[in-house]
Amino acid sequence: MNAETVCPSAVPFQKELQSFFAAPRALTGAEIQDIIARFANSARIAEKAGFSGVQIHGAHGYLVSQFLSPRHNQRTDDWGGPIAHRLRFLLAVVDAVVGVVGAGRVGVRIAPWGRSNDIRDSDPLALFGEVAHQLGTRQLAYLHVVEPRADQRRDDGKLDDSKPDAAKTLRAAFGGRLIAAAPESENFTTSFHIKKNTP
Repeated sequence: MNAETVCPSAVPFQKELQSFFAAPRALTGAEIQDIIARFANSARIAEKAGFSGVQIHGAHGYLVSQFLSPRHNQRTDDWGGPIAHRLRFLLAVVDAVVGVVGAGRVGVRIAPWGRSNDIRDSDPLALFGEVAHQLGTRQLAYLHVVEPRADQRRDDGKLDDSKPDAAKTLRAAFGGRLIAAAPESENFTTSFHIKKNTP
């Protein structure tokens, strides 16, 4: 772990996490570029080690999803503000990784409507619709969508139809292979389906 806690903006952690981490400071522009280069280098190492592909984790409160979230990303430069700016980090990471291993060997995981680690957005459909569209133009191997209908608190394996169907909503915007999955849970059996749009 880093000697200090960094994130898109100096936003305090939720109370449950404050005892584990120091208050974060905002990343500088140079640090952001360095992190993007690290993603590419990690993909290079994975390829050299024999991995057949790379998944970029853009969900659950990790750095990529922090940049997407207006709650955690309160920057006023080109990395924050409107959706196009908040999306810039994810796309820069994707493009850097694709430049190393090729688009057909890269997937991205997202969690639309997810609330993990205090991630939130007032208009997730607008945000993740654009995420899916932009990733679709890059002809990636797949988009992995965590379904909000799969409630981690249920133990019967059934979907909660009162919540949005993220896969159905984003499939057309992405236009390629889509994996729909439940969140990881001790009580919910995770399943997935790969669907490819037909022309």
